[in-house]
Amino acid sequence: ADASRLRTWIETGKVMPVPAAALSYKKQKAAQMAAAGQTAQND
Repeated sequence: ADASRLRTWIETGKVMPVPAAALSYKKQKAAQMAAAGQTAQND
């Protein structure tokens, strides 16, 4: 989790929106992991 967002949430109780860049990065990493998992299984 993004540390500054997490801290804001703890201190204020408000959930800050996740930056689009963080979401796209997470999706990209997930896609890479999925692709790596598929190639590993194919062996």
